[in-house]
Amino acid sequence: MNDDNQKQVHLDEDESEKGKGIEISDSFGLLLKHFRLLRNYSLKELEDISGVSSSYIFRLESGERKSPSISKIFQICEALDIPYHEALKTAFKDVEKERTMENTLQEMMISNDFMLDGELVSREIKEIFVKINDHVITCPWKEQTKVRDLFVLSELIDELKIAM
Repeated sequence: MNDDNQKQVHLDEDESEKGKGIEISDSFGLLLKHFRLLRNYSLKELEDISGVSSSYIFRLESGERKSPSISKIFQICEALDIPYHEALKTAFKDVEKERTMENTLQEMMISNDFMLDGELVSREIKEIFVKINDHVITCPWKEQTKVRDLFVLSELIDELKIAM
C-alpha cells in the first residue's frame, strides 16, 4: 500500500496542538450547551451518557477546545440526540462561510426554519421577528426617544404574542 492510500483526514484534538487540526466554529460549543441544558443534563450526566469527560465537554462548550475528534463529536451528539448533519454543519460553518456572504440575522431568520415551544415557526411569526430585530437595530435609542422606541417594541411584541 502506498503512502497516498494511507492518508486520512483526522479531526483529532492532538492535531490542533501541533497546528495541523481543523478548528471548529465557536457556535458548536453553544449548540452543545444549548442541547445539554434543553435535556436538563449536568456535565457529569452527559459524561456518563456519552463517555466523554465532563471537563472535555466543558472546554468544548466554552470554546477552549477547538479541534475535537469526529468520534467525540458523534458520541456527544448521540447522547444529546443532536442530528449529526446539524452538528457538523454548525461545527464547520466557518468553512462554509468562506464560500458564501455573511448573512444578517434577518436573512438567517428568513432563510432558515426554526422552532419555538416545539413547533415550527410560521412565515407570519418570522416576519414579526424580522420587524422586531429591525426595530432594535435601527431605533435611535436616545434619551428623548427611549419611551417611543420601547412603545414601538412593545407593540411589535404584542403582535408576536397574538400571532403565536
